[in-house]
Amino acid sequence: MRKKTIPMIIVAFVLLVSVTLLVTTVGAKKSFTDQDMVIWELSKVEIVDPGTPVEIAEGDWVRGYTLEGKAKAKGGNVIPEGYFRLEIDSFAPYEDMGVQKAGWWYVTGSWTITKKNADPEMLKTKHNPGIVEGTFIGQLSFDPTNGAGNWTGKAVLPMALAAGNWSKGEGTLTLGENLEGDLFLSLERWPEVK
Repeated sequence: MRKKTIPMIIVAFVLLVSVTLLVTTVGAKKSFTDQDMVIWELSKVEIVDPGTPVEIAEGDWVRGYTLEGKAKAKGGNVIPEGYFRLEIDSFAPYEDMGVQKAGWWYVTGSWTITKKNADPEMLKTKHNPGIVEGTFIGQLSFDPTNGAGNWTGKAVLPMALAAGNWSKGEGTLTLGENLEGDLFLSLERWPEVK
């Protein structure tokens, strides 16, 4: 009986060591190796949807405020020229609600940069390097859907194909009173697959 138990313990130990080495090796290959920055200059930005005010008891809420314009990269090699789109909701509570304080506007939404002259059929695919899209959040002292003032918020790019390899990043989206500005991202890139 003991002769059968000892080999099973050895097999289990060897298997455990092998799996640990495999996980460590695979994990090392997937680490981010390169950092890159990209800044898109946003111009000719226009309001394409002024949004819809929603009546709620907790505060003022505007849904679906949408901007579109042109985007041209100042640096980096992610979509050198394309089209910018931002869709946001903004909310201002009448009274303090946890971390949301009365007198402030809380803005959430999504942004996209689509490559100029991108193949429309390719844009329908899920992981397409011809489009980068992410999220936007901000806390402002005024309602940005009224078009007054300069505003800045956090832009996030979740894991996506950008410039030919997988990247993720964070940065800022800044717009002036004329709705023109910059989208800046600091990217971390996975190594190229060979």
